[in-house]
Amino acid sequence: MDFTWKIGGEAGYGISVTGQIFSRACMRSGAWTYDYSEYPSLIRGGHNTYQVRVADRDVTSQTHAVHLLVALDQKSYDRHKDELAADAVVLFDPANVKAPGGLPLPMSEIVKRHNGQPVMRNMVALAASLALCGVDFSVLEELIRFSFGKKGEDVVNHNIDVSKDGYDAVKEHPFAYKVPNATEEKRINIGGNESIAMGAMKSGCKFFSGYPMTPASEFMHFYAKHERSMNVMMKHTEDEIAGILMAIGAGHAGVRAMTATSGGGFALMTEALGMAAMTETPLVVVVASRPGPSTGLPTWTEQSDLRFCMHASQGDFPRIILTPGDHEECFEAGLQAFNYAEKYQVPVIILTDKYLGANARSVHPYKVPEGWTIDRGKLITDPPADYERYALTDDGISPRAVTGSCVFGAFSNEHDTNGDFTEDADMRNKMMEKRDKKLPIMQAEIEGKVRYYGPADADVTIFSWGSTKGPVLEAMKLGEAIGLKIALVHTCCVLPFPTEEMRGYLEKAKRPVLIEGNIAAQFGGVIREYTGIEIKDKYLRYDGRPFYPEQILKWLQ
Repeated sequence: MDFTWKIGGEAGYGISVTGQIFSRACMRSGAWTYDYSEYPSLIRGGHNTYQVRVADRDVTSQTHAVHLLVALDQKSYDRHKDELAADAVVLFDPANVKAPGGLPLPMSEIVKRHNGQPVMRNMVALAASLALCGVDFSVLEELIRFSFGKKGEDVVNHNIDVSKDGYDAVKEHPFAYKVPNATEEKRINIGGNESIAMGAMKSGCKFFSGYPMTPASEFMHFYAKHERSMNVMMKHTEDEIAGILMAIGAGHAGVRAMTATSGGGFALMTEALGMAAMTETPLVVVVASRPGPSTGLPTWTEQSDLRFCMHASQGDFPRIILTPGDHEECFEAGLQAFNYAEKYQVPVIILTDKYLGANARSVHPYKVPEGWTIDRGKLITDPPADYERYALTDDGISPRAVTGSCVFGAFSNEHDTNGDFTEDADMRNKMMEKRDKKLPIMQAEIEGKVRYYGPADADVTIFSWGSTKGPVLEAMKLGEAIGLKIALVHTCCVLPFPTEEMRGYLEKAKRPVLIEGNIAAQFGGVIREYTGIEIKDKYLRYDGRPFYPEQILKWLQ
């Protein structure tokens, strides 16, 4: 079983919540799911879609073919009819949609019968969709109670009654794909941004400060939702500059802290990023990128901020850039980032994008790796009388005192070992070299920067980073079916760059190809910069849309 359900309609008609409930209902019934949504940068109106891939195995991306389309308006049918699979079913309301050969469902009529608002057509369509897929109504009823419980019993019962009529209207209609029976295996449905936030909380991040910006706003929502239950704080700041400065202040005081934004917000943060580097204050910043330049495409996806994050802020200083490729790696990045930030006393950037950050997938509940512990590095609570905050050490990492336990300078100018302002040339050299000493230490100690998937004798070896991982893994399965051996070399930590590992994979590859979501082949340029090897075969996408497995396979052939 492997099919795609898709709903389309205007913003404001519950497209997103309908999709989320459909996905969770299928997951609770035993299926694996991958969600993908598209919406314009409008508060209301415009064409919105939410699609869910449902399968009997773990899936890591969306696909092109649609097997069950819910058209809440005519535009949804007209725009997506060419995506329909040969055995597809189209659910539509004959009151406002014409879909030849589709399955008419009197959504408006059912809603009026129960004295409901027009927006409740989505619940009729949702219930009918689940009926066609063989999901028991009790699963939907449970999710309705969970989703609408805070609105009162009357609202819950109203939605259940409307949904039951939609369910019964089509439950006998044939549909080629049925969701399996309930499984005892536990799964959660979660987005990439939420996964990073969950890893951050588990790592002891107690403070989040930021300003909302698509597609990074889920971090604020997540921390606000769990503030009391998890004993954390979320501060909605007046702008992005205040967001990063508050996080730096919290980190200076000894609290694990983070901020999150997109490219435009990060542009405002870059001077403060340099201050964190100069003061050697642990800091974690999530950059959920979207297409630029300027405002670009606010609600779409692109991998065009890699070079920006690598070189943001003036001057030279060490930093770490994590580039998770799936939801599990997002949790891992959130978990590890704070250990790296405190151990090496550097800024850590987690770079993701709208595609990975905002789309949900069913996964096993996350587990902390065996043996993992919180590592606060050289943090000391009782500094000696002769304590020097920026003492010159063999590894470039100085003991870091808890704020209030002693007196030292920490500001944006260059300083001596006590933190006092200096313009002395010799001391400037020593401080630059001290900070630079961290690079080889981080290079040697950070593990798992590159991960290899696929056969050792692959015909094609794909080199990628970040969110392209999921579609590539699905393309590998499609290739296997036609006898094409595809391997993936995926980089989930771009700085410090894994030079020797990458060079080794490049030299062994029969046909190396580059896949990434920007016009400049930024990651390809980074590979050439560090290894001296150019990947000439490139598949680039920069229209705001993600890669599809079918497109990748077609391009490779």
